[in-house]
Amino acid sequence: MRFFARILLVSATCVVVHAQARFPMKYLDDVGLVGLDGPDKRTSVNLGLATVVSQNDALHFEGRDRNGDSWHAWIPQTSGAGWTEVWTADFDHNGQKDLLIGLHGTAINGRCTQGTDVYSLLFDEAGRPVPWHISTEIFDWKKGAHLPAIVLDLNRDGRAEIVSTNCVSGNGKFWTDWSITGVYEARDARWIPIGIADASPYVRAATQAHNVDRWLSTKPSEWLDESKTSQSGIRLEKLVPPVESCQGVRIPMEVVDSQARVAANDPCEELRYKHAVYSDGRTRLGWPWVVIDGPHKREIFIANNEAALRRVIDAGYRVKLLGDDAEPSWLWAEETQAVVALP
Repeated sequence: MRFFARILLVSATCVVVHAQARFPMKYLDDVGLVGLDGPDKRTSVNLGLATVVSQNDALHFEGRDRNGDSWHAWIPQTSGAGWTEVWTADFDHNGQKDLLIGLHGTAINGRCTQGTDVYSLLFDEAGRPVPWHISTEIFDWKKGAHLPAIVLDLNRDGRAEIVSTNCVSGNGKFWTDWSITGVYEARDARWIPIGIADASPYVRAATQAHNVDRWLSTKPSEWLDESKTSQSGIRLEKLVPPVESCQGVRIPMEVVDSQARVAANDPCEELRYKHAVYSDGRTRLGWPWVVIDGPHKREIFIANNEAALRRVIDAGYRVKLLGDDAEPSWLWAEETQAVVALP
């Protein structure tokens, strides 16, 4: 009875939020506690498109492409008061069902507490998943609607549009700054940022969803495109971990406008973060998530990506980097592009 009441509430909330342009999605399951101690005693979940099990502190999604070859995706696993809900639809209108996964961690008090990671698996013509990620604020999930994001079809072309939002709480003040951080449309197994001259329809949708009427100006030129290849044909050579001594409160400090801050020439401003060294001579910020594509298997590492990156180094795969060239979101490796050492 509780399940049906919840589905009815989700449906009602969808209608209220996107009465004219919501994109139809089907709720599948909450897989967040699979394989963990707690009320959910299941060891696996069959989503139809994939099965899900808990493996090495991650959720392992596994399915088959059109040739019967396997694909795998590992995403982080939450626990406690958090949830990991899975929805499905043909988001890019290519005739294949896709997956949208919303992961919300343990609830916290205060303002701006609805931050959620949304992971998407859009299936290409071969039936293999292409991953994507955004961070966004969900609307009031306490009312029962764990919709992972604002999903629309404003231009009525049959392809979904996702509006990602961000909330920043005022420093000790009773206000928040809300902003739209991206509008993306699903096309050909990719989520592409939309170049828009008029953002007002999306602002109206976000206003309805969040019940917030104060929005900062949108800047489409700053929206991250995770599907864009920034480099190709290079190799990953080394992972550089953050320097432990650079963590925590930093000194030397300097005072600017009566505010103490880290000195501008502090080397720890870079060393406190993970970096990676590539064969083009560049050192880039971060350790990107990994896709390893083989002739009979595709593997996606959002969780456990360090082990996957070291595997890429050891194998000598040539890779392409997707997203921001200074801090790539994804590293895509082809098993057939391994570098063979000469005798």
